[in-house]
Amino acid sequence: MKTYEELTEVLVKHLNPTPLIIAERFRFYTRNQQEGESLSQYIAVLKKLTLHCNFGLILDVLRDRFVCGMCNKTIEKRLLTEHDLTYTKAVELAISMETAAKDIRNLATMQRAISIN
Repeated sequence: MKTYEELTEVLVKHLNPTPLIIAERFRFYTRNQQEGESLSQYIAVLKKLTLHCNFGLILDVLRDRFVCGMCNKTIEKRLLTEHDLTYTKAVELAISMETAAKDIRNLATMQRAISIN
């Protein structure tokens, strides 16, 4: 007869099996930014995907996947030209470029609306 603790352990292992590292890494390495997904959302998903990957230097791996998987090729090319690109620098630069592009589109829309009136 098993104790309550033993039964609980068996049940937990059955309902929450230990993730396979190779499968988790596959999900991480194949995750690209989705159409319409902001860079902030993409970063959050990548961070979550690293939880069971057992990476050593997580920020280097996260930086590489972030740059390689983004939709905006202009930002990607810019990041690929940076010397000593850190994860933090990549995120800051990419988000500032994304924000600037949105601001430019909004200003252009406002100018068209003003010129129509």
